[in-house]
Amino acid sequence: MDLWAVARRRKFYAIVPALLVVLAVAAYAYTAPAKFRAKTLIAVEPGGDSGKSELDPSAQVQSHLRTVREVIFEGPLFQSVIQQFHLMDTVPAGGDPARSLDTLKSRVSIEIDGVDAFHIGYESSDRHQAADVTNRIAELFVTQTSTRQEQQSTRETAVTDTEVERLRAKLSDLDSRIENYKQSAVEELPERADANLKEVATLRQQYQDKTTAINNDQAKQQGDIQEMKDIEQKGMLNPPADAVVKSTNQIQLDAAQAKLDALRTRYTSNNREVLLQEEQVQNLEKLVAAEPHPVAAHVASPAELRYTQLKAEVAAIDKHLLDLRQDRSSLSSQLVDSQRHVNATPRHEQALAQLTREYEITKTEYQTQLQKQLDVRRDEQLRKVANNGLVFRIVEPAQVPLDPVSPKRIRILAMGLVAGIAFGLGTAFLAEHIDSSFKDVDEFQNDTGLTVLSIIPRLNPNAFPQRPRRSKKLLSSGDSDAGAHPVGTIVTVVDPQSVASEQFQILAMRMRNSVNGTKCPTILVTSSAGGEGKTVTSINLALALSEQSHVLLIDADMRRPKVHEYLGFDVREGRSLGDLLFMPEDGLAKYTRTVQGLTVIAGGDHVKSPLPLLTSSRLKVLMSRLREKFDFIVIDSPPIIPVADGIILSRFADHVALVVRAGHTPRAVLRRALDSLDTSQLAGVVLNDVDTKRSRYAYAYKYYQASDRHES
Repeated sequence: MDLWAVARRRKFYAIVPALLVVLAVAAYAYTAPAKFRAKTLIAVEPGGDSGKSELDPSAQVQSHLRTVREVIFEGPLFQSVIQQFHLMDTVPAGGDPARSLDTLKSRVSIEIDGVDAFHIGYESSDRHQAADVTNRIAELFVTQTSTRQEQQSTRETAVTDTEVERLRAKLSDLDSRIENYKQSAVEELPERADANLKEVATLRQQYQDKTTAINNDQAKQQGDIQEMKDIEQKGMLNPPADAVVKSTNQIQLDAAQAKLDALRTRYTSNNREVLLQEEQVQNLEKLVAAEPHPVAAHVASPAELRYTQLKAEVAAIDKHLLDLRQDRSSLSSQLVDSQRHVNATPRHEQALAQLTREYEITKTEYQTQLQKQLDVRRDEQLRKVANNGLVFRIVEPAQVPLDPVSPKRIRILAMGLVAGIAFGLGTAFLAEHIDSSFKDVDEFQNDTGLTVLSIIPRLNPNAFPQRPRRSKKLLSSGDSDAGAHPVGTIVTVVDPQSVASEQFQILAMRMRNSVNGTKCPTILVTSSAGGEGKTVTSINLALALSEQSHVLLIDADMRRPKVHEYLGFDVREGRSLGDLLFMPEDGLAKYTRTVQGLTVIAGGDHVKSPLPLLTSSRLKVLMSRLREKFDFIVIDSPPIIPVADGIILSRFADHVALVVRAGHTPRAVLRRALDSLDTSQLAGVVLNDVDTKRSRYAYAYKYYQASDRHES
């Protein structure tokens, strides 16, 4: 994008914002209050009893610059100056006091000047106040850096040191108490609250699981005991008469084997109870094997075996229940302890909060006292500097300044000018970016693909012709609908050899070619919206056609008729197009005017609602009469989008010429207009108000104009 071309095309958008910025900056530069700065020069000289410092004064100035700032700003010096000169009244009221104090401090300047001196300055809108405040600050600074009473200094130092040690010891004691308290209640501290609550929930779940297991074993045991009672009641345990009664060892072996079978169903083979029971069974088997064999042996019945098994299960359940109850009792104790920890947490939290609060208060007191100790030692250091190192002396007191230090108007104006130009160019580029109109014929054809009948260059409304071929006595000097002066825009009359006039001749030629063979072709000239130059185009096209044909120009824009104003005649009452439509059979002579060989029917007075006239059959009758009397009819129609008049008039036209103003007609508006028209009637587009000086065909136009001037 060409920066210079955009700036020239959008010069209004570039110049106005730039001018506003420059004016605003200039107003600020010349209305901002003047600021004056006074300075006093303080020399640094060797001090002490010997009259000579062991250190270089320039090194001392640099190393003690921070101390100088502390003496001026952080001690009572600056506060006394503020109160003496009522400096708080010079800052905006209602603000934060701390911020107001910072504002006053920013007005004080400390600058090193040479190897053994520095300046103290103060800035104010009152030149006398600037000098007085500067001198007072310098005097107080020199005074505070001079010798003070040593006894008072020693006493202040001792008091501050004692207080600092006391607070340090108290802080250490509180820190130990907090640490010991945390150690004594480590399980009940607030940070353990979540873990304790989770532990209580886990123990409760385990306790519930043990209780469920006990209930299940008790139910199983009760079932086994009931089954044993049923076997006993049925007498299924009595041995037969011929059976040999088992020995004691044999009975014990049977019981031990049954118990072993029951344990194996509950535990694995490596369980301690299973291993002990297996050892007992092996010992009983050895004893039974050593006994003499009975003559007749008794074989145990299934009921006896079941009874023995049940008896062993009951014994095993008794032992398991004992273990479960012991585990549940242990869990109950743990649950009580964990719940106690949870309940004690708020109490410990409150106690720790109180200790922590006391610790923070003491810490604040300690830091305050420590700062006081540092201030006392700084004062002592300054005294040592005055007595044994350096001495500060006012060399040049501050004088009342004559010229302000701010605002720097030339610099501000230069910056404002640069900012204004940048802002103006940015605004111009933004306007260029958001502008959706067509700039030249190439852009128009690439975007729409429509036929361009003629390219009308930008007309200069104030240009007067060098060689008028026709009289101008009937030409108006009013304003046109395109915002141009009519005298300069009727170029086919006032400047027939101009490029614009030739373009209208080209337009007339193409319209003749497009309607070849049609009897009295009717050409409707319209536009998408107002201000695009359709009326000027209609007049110039009609005048160009009238050079070879009998042409009628109808001003059909009865809402805003302008043709008669451009051509310089008045419309008599009852002699307009609206009046003719009421009486379409009336004689045409009294409704027409002839201008330079062109017959014109003017629109006349403003008609508020022309639609009933345009939609009636009278217009059709009138158009039929007119086609019989003229070779061409050119209709200046209202715009397409605002009103429906143009759509209705297009029904009586053979061809439609759509006027598009370069750099003015938005793309969306043109598309809306094209959607409303019958494209079969559209002969093409007249691209109006083209800036040919900045197009790529500018050389051709300039060459023609130069040739034209040479011939003249």
